[in-house]
Amino acid sequence: MRTIFLFLLVLPFLVACPNSNAPTRDANELYSNNMDFKKWKKTEYSDITYLLPQKFEYESESIYTIEKYSSQQKSIPSLSLYFSVEKFSDTTATYFQYVNNEKSNLHAIQKNYINSVQNSLTEENSIGYRTSEIKKINNKCLSQVVIQNFERQYKWDSDLTKTYFIATKKINKSYYVFQLIGKTENMKYLQDDFFKIVNSAK
Repeated sequence: MRTIFLFLLVLPFLVACPNSNAPTRDANELYSNNMDFKKWKKTEYSDITYLLPQKFEYESESIYTIEKYSSQQKSIPSLSLYFSVEKFSDTTATYFQYVNNEKSNLHAIQKNYINSVQNSLTEENSIGYRTSEIKKINNKCLSQVVIQNFERQYKWDSDLTKTYFIATKKINKSYYVFQLIGKTENMKYLQDDFFKIVNSAK
């Protein structure tokens, strides 16, 4: 009886103090705004600036980038959403272009990054992936979509498919690769947000 009394005493405090990072809170806010982020902020990285939704916070682990120390990583844990931007020099781009016989440095950086993503998916998941053709946004920017395949073994399995939006943009004499990664069921609504990020970079 005493245990029940203590539980009833504490219950109002538990109900009154929900976790501010609860998945339903951020998700409901996104859904209520037609899958568009409400608040954006100007973000700095290396020699560039770009717009990013305010909800993104710094991510300490670098599991999706090639080189941790030449990249910036952020995430929204409650939405399982990950963002990164990584810088490559013109010298590196020229090397990739020469070794792989690509038609431009821009294509060389994009294809090298896509290959790196594909290799990582092959290593961790034998089911594989699907990759779109290169889309030319403008003369200084290319983009592609990579979808990690997922096969349900049991009908109660959750769909863990991930979609990678990857774009390479030349700014001044450097090349920047932008990534937005999340659950496939959500990512189809966030492509316009990704292009907003990439197009804002300067």
